[in-house]
Amino acid sequence: MLVKDSLTSFLAGLFFVGSCALRRPLTYYAAQRFAGPAGAAGLRARFADPAVRRRYYVSSLVWGGGLLAESLLRIPLVLVLPIDLAVGASTVLMIVAYTLLIGWTIHFAKRDRPPDPASGGRTWGS
Repeated sequence: MLVKDSLTSFLAGLFFVGSCALRRPLTYYAAQRFAGPAGAAGLRARFADPAVRRRYYVSSLVWGGGLLAESLLRIPLVLVLPIDLAVGASTVLMIVAYTLLIGWTIHFAKRDRPPDPASGGRTWGS
């Protein structure tokens, strides 16, 4: 059962990385979905900008790599440790992996935002 959780993370990681090879990073589609119909149209227009495309590729590759790493670390952990210890360690590993990925995403989004013209060139949120 615990190895199944690793397989789920592994497949999700493959989807993130594979989406980059298909020229539409998975994070781009997620952003469109969260933006709603009106926001999605603006997002499609901005996707023509290479810098914007790069942000989506980088975030998809980081999430894909993070999920792949988490799944590949969890498999030996589950197979080597006693089951009761493996359950707890597997949960901790998943929480740590997602916390790191979400933290990186927040940092990356704040660091990589374009200047806000209305604020005299400062980045959004600064």
